[in-house]
Amino acid sequence: MKKFRNKYRISSTRSKGYDYGEPGAYFVTLCIKDRKCLFGRILDNEVELSLIGQLANDHWRQVPKYFQFVQLDPWILMPNHLHGVITINKYCSNFLNNASASKKGGITQKYNPMLHGNLSHIIRWYKARTTYAIRKRNFHFSWQPRFYEHVIRDEKEYLQVLEYITYNPLNWKKDLYFQT
Repeated sequence: MKKFRNKYRISSTRSKGYDYGEPGAYFVTLCIKDRKCLFGRILDNEVELSLIGQLANDHWRQVPKYFQFVQLDPWILMPNHLHGVITINKYCSNFLNNASASKKGGITQKYNPMLHGNLSHIIRWYKARTTYAIRKRNFHFSWQPRFYEHVIRDEKEYLQVLEYITYNPLNWKKDLYFQT
């Protein structure tokens, strides 16, 4: 852990020197705080979404609408987490230059991560939109503060991730990490 202003903080889990705005496929996992099963339940090895789960699923589908350089590949909303593949199709230098030039980034100025079309920006947008929509309906809801990501480096890894996502509901009872 590193210290910042005499307080401990957890170091980033992202690979140093890797540009998460570069073209490529990324396997992401986002968890509900305390792994509460708010998105639904597993019934007969299939996911049955709750109202909150339907909202989260609908907002996930909207990601490419707000980030034109993103394609959503397979994903699944489980009772307390989301697994998905986000493919960044091209490096949008015009998007980044226009965003950086037209907006100030607060105290961080041009280094503000919300001005860049990268994976963290996409996830931050999704979590904020989903949280707002769910809380607007008077549900207490929070995400875990971070997310897991894995850069998919080749077709073999992509097929492994696809299989993992596809069979996730079947493995729900065995997956103690995600059980509450």
